[in-house]
Amino acid sequence: MLPQSAYAKEGSRREAAKEKVQDRMEERKEERDNRREDSCERLKERLASKETNFDNSHKFHIRQYQRIKEKIAKVIRDANSAGKNTTQLTANLETLNEKIEKFDADRTALINALKVVQMRACAEDKEDFKEKLEEAQALHKTVLADVKDIKSYYQNTIRPSLKALKD
Repeated sequence: MLPQSAYAKEGSRREAAKEKVQDRMEERKEERDNRREDSCERLKERLASKETNFDNSHKFHIRQYQRIKEKIAKVIRDANSAGKNTTQLTANLETLNEKIEKFDADRTALINALKVVQMRACAEDKEDFKEKLEEAQALHKTVLADVKDIKSYYQNTIRPSLKALKD
């Protein structure tokens, strides 16, 4: 049996060891929290960068589509003044305008979805974040499909109408 003072020393050593373990656990928790915050901030920055890229891409596409519409309108005016039939090309221009409006609406929905994802990037509910991210990815695919649709429509419908009008 240990003397009374030996028990006291043993108890204080255990307390000191427990405190050390507690301190290490708190340090590790702080490190995890810091890493989580850092990764959260990086994710927010990446999402903001994507949003900026989509915005720049959208502006580029809108400028291109505006030029195409102006070119077609000029051809229609010139053909009308020359007495040619432009009903088909006018209808094509209206359809193109509808496709461009759809592209613009889908792109706006994508940007709004990205903002929601950005707000939920650091939320505790990872499933909600993942769900919103998947929605944004689906909207991005829709926007890309809109761009392809407009390009295809121009190449396969409008361009032949323009050639037919020139002949």
